[in-house]
Amino acid sequence: MSDFVKLTPDGVGLEFQGEPFKIVGANCYLIQVRTVGCDGRPRVRNFGDNLITHQHGADSNGSGRGRMANIIKAAADKGINVLRIWAHNELTWNSIQNGTKEVLTNPDGSAWFEPIIDPNGIDGLDWAVAEAARNGVKLIMSLTNHWKEFGGIPQYARWASKKSDLSEWELQNIFFSNGKAQSMFKAYIQYLLNRPNPKRDGVRYKDDPTILAWSIANEPRGRVDPSGRTLNNWIADTSKFVKSQDSNHLVTVDVEGFFLTDQDGVKASYLNPGQLQDGCDFIKNVDHETIDFACMHMYQDLWPEESIQARAHDDLDGRFEHDKKKREEWIKTWLNVHLKACQGKLSKKKPLILSEFSERKGKDESFADRQDFLKKVDGSFSDRQDFLKKGPSDLPLPSLAMGDFVKVSSDKTHLELHGQPFRIVGANSYHVQTHGADNDGGSGRQNIATLLNVAKQKGVNVLRIWAHSEHCEEFKWWDHQKNDWIPFSNTWKIIQKEPTPEGTWYKPNIDPDGIDGLDWVVAEAGRLGIKLIMSLTNYWNDYGGMPQYARWATGKKDGRERDMQEEFLRNGKAQSMLKAYIQTLLNRENPYTKKLYKDDPTILAWSLANEPRGRGDTSGNRLDDWIKDTTNFIRSLDKKHLITVDTEGFFLEDDSSLDIKVDYLNPNERSEGCDFLRNASHPNVDFACIHMYQEKWAPDYAKGDGKDPQQWDWIYKWLDVHLAICKKKLQKPLVLSEFSEIAHNDNFAKRREFLKKVN
Repeated sequence: MSDFVKLTPDGVGLEFQGEPFKIVGANCYLIQVRTVGCDGRPRVRNFGDNLITHQHGADSNGSGRGRMANIIKAAADKGINVLRIWAHNELTWNSIQNGTKEVLTNPDGSAWFEPIIDPNGIDGLDWAVAEAARNGVKLIMSLTNHWKEFGGIPQYARWASKKSDLSEWELQNIFFSNGKAQSMFKAYIQYLLNRPNPKRDGVRYKDDPTILAWSIANEPRGRVDPSGRTLNNWIADTSKFVKSQDSNHLVTVDVEGFFLTDQDGVKASYLNPGQLQDGCDFIKNVDHETIDFACMHMYQDLWPEESIQARAHDDLDGRFEHDKKKREEWIKTWLNVHLKACQGKLSKKKPLILSEFSERKGKDESFADRQDFLKKVDGSFSDRQDFLKKGPSDLPLPSLAMGDFVKVSSDKTHLELHGQPFRIVGANSYHVQTHGADNDGGSGRQNIATLLNVAKQKGVNVLRIWAHSEHCEEFKWWDHQKNDWIPFSNTWKIIQKEPTPEGTWYKPNIDPDGIDGLDWVVAEAGRLGIKLIMSLTNYWNDYGGMPQYARWATGKKDGRERDMQEEFLRNGKAQSMLKAYIQTLLNRENPYTKKLYKDDPTILAWSLANEPRGRGDTSGNRLDDWIKDTTNFIRSLDKKHLITVDTEGFFLEDDSSLDIKVDYLNPNERSEGCDFLRNASHPNVDFACIHMYQEKWAPDYAKGDGKDPQQWDWIYKWLDVHLAICKKKLQKPLVLSEFSEIAHNDNFAKRREFLKKVN
């Protein structure tokens, strides 16, 4: 599945890895310039005609790169998934490009150029892309600017014409009529798209899925030709050139959205009275085959007639506060006209992005005012888009204050994030806490950081990890150097030693190094945009788990695993010890994120336990009562996160109405005291989990190549039965959270074939 954002098959939306992709975005133009100059040396800042010497502080002092890292992380933490940034900077503050040199003159007299790249300037952009990738943020990369800020089109015109005393307006006009200036720009595009990013392991920009789209320019206008033909031809030619260099990414152009002609009875003189001579025609500008989606801007404090008059009379209060109803009506009309154009007036339907807008309230502006404005804009925009795609509806206005937490959809069929379906692309990584705790010169934390980055690059958005590890002499691993079994607790840094009684409750004995490993993993996953399913204990000896709580409660240090598993479900002390740990963890402030665990949206869900069984009670009552009681306890502490329990999915009794036949589905686990339907039915179990080990559970597991029809029949039946129960009985989503296809002799081809069939 592609890691690049693509158009949906119907062309009206964006999708990522087969799921709808809704942009929650922000503009961050300064990110490249702010990430350069971390050596303390003065840099030259040139905005248009004014040169300013600017002294940067070192990154270690919190300015520059460190500040930008904080901004990107804060954006990701707030649910922002796209930043729109400048991927250019011509001869200004911390420039990327300091000029061009002619390297070829074609027979027709046209020239080709080689950009003169500043290594420090391009390093800032390299870093910004890598940092966005680490935080799971996509980028819309603007390749130049119509205005003199950051050089842009005027600077290419200066280089081509060798005239430095012209106005911004004159230079803009020169660019669109000067082949050399346009070739200089194309040469930079070619250089950038083919550049290997050293901070992304040499991935070329054109191959990096962190980039959502290339925008060929910010706010290009065609003043040189009021008919609009010159600008439109340039957009067609340049977007085609970008596509010739890069077949992976989407391409757009950040036009402001002006019209030259009336639209469905709405006069152009009402929409943009001051821009009728600027040679911009929204419909023609975005209707090219090589423009994948449309962009527009919205400045209601600048473009309507009332705002123009207010500025002419220097009436700032009028500019910001002119008739509120008129301003809101203009906003609705502006949005509606553009949406209708994208859905019905182009050669084919295209998505529309409102990529820049303003609500300025002057000196009395408040964030409450701005939030109110954003809700109205988002509601108007989203409702109209839905109306145009589906017809009239009674959908409520979407809120821009949607939580950062994964939730269950209103119809109970799937998970969602920011109001959009959230499809888990997941992996199990039990060991990340123990290795992440190794930060004293070993390779553990470094290896986990690499693992998390690779997972993110491969499209993994959820990891299932252990949020516990209890001192346990019975859990051992094989030491090849010592040729012996070594207790787990003697080697890895555990989180919890035996708790201390405090009346009828217990105080967990937390190891600071062990919990630091979990703190760090949660923070690192959050920074990369990876969600976590956090398992609070284990049914098995591995990492301590329920058997270790029973050993602590009974004093039986050497108690057998099976005996201690049964003991845990009978022993109130053991269960209270686990509850005490849960309470401590959920209320713990992570020193890396400064958030309580129960308030951290990085955590997708708490899993009560891994593979709990009810051995010793074939009725299943003991296990089911414990699941109900403990999930209720978790919910009393945490109202924000989802809760699940990682049962394997076994059944106790046949049920013909649900096609449950225990002797076929789990013949050897009938006496384990587990019943999937009952265990997942509790109100504080938000979604169901199952595991799948056909090589252990299927009655006719095939020996050999694994292609025996009986094996696949069992797999399909196992999945179908659980899916039907979740849909018909539970009305809850289902996650296949653990499964196995043993690939003998590292036969990855066989494993890939298995995964495709299961998926």
